[in-house]
Amino acid sequence: MTTWIVVEDEPHLYEVLLSMFEIWGINGLAFVDGESAVKWIDDVDAGLVTGDLPELALLDIRMPGRIQGNDIGVRLRESPRLRNITICYITAYRLSPSVKREIMEKSDADGYLDKPLPQLATLQKILLELIAQRKAKTQAAEQLLAPEPSPAPAEKPAPKRSRSKKLGPASRKPARKPILLPEQAVTSADALADGQDTTTSQSAAIRDARLSDETSPTAPGTPLD
Repeated sequence: MTTWIVVEDEPHLYEVLLSMFEIWGINGLAFVDGESAVKWIDDVDAGLVTGDLPELALLDIRMPGRIQGNDIGVRLRESPRLRNITICYITAYRLSPSVKREIMEKSDADGYLDKPLPQLATLQKILLELIAQRKAKTQAAEQLLAPEPSPAPAEKPAPKRSRSKKLGPASRKPARKPILLPEQAVTSADALADGQDTTTSQSAAIRDARLSDETSPTAPGTPLD
């Protein structure tokens, strides 16, 4: 359940406000002086208060004692757990524009209402609008403070693998025969003819030598091989 707090020293007024909160389905928490309100804020910061934190503080500016309503507003903004609460001041005193502006700016307040307060339906609408404005303001501030996401590193392309084609026996290309120019062809033919003539002459000489040995008489006493 949503919680709103009221800091008001007039009993009849804070009782009316608490009754109004109950009708709206809101849990009300009232403080009759500034000292008790600040003590409660200290307990919240110390982690001694459990449950949902309030989203609205309705503060009477003029309070009995040393701590005034605007002092409570400043303390709320200093609280690490309550600094985003919606603050609306109420007062029966007519403040000068400069004093009013100083109070609003010092505590970064969201609203200011003069007593007597407006009718219940109008008051509810005003307070809900103030809460919505504070939430939007808080979200915008958080987005500005949020670190920008670092860009993702660029992906390096995978190295291309060179594919060497293995040629099988059937796929290997036959060696090319040398192409002879006409002059080279004539020279080769002549060399071949010369080689044939030389071979023929050598064969004839060997044949004549054998015939000569066969026909010549063998000397007596000469051993045959």
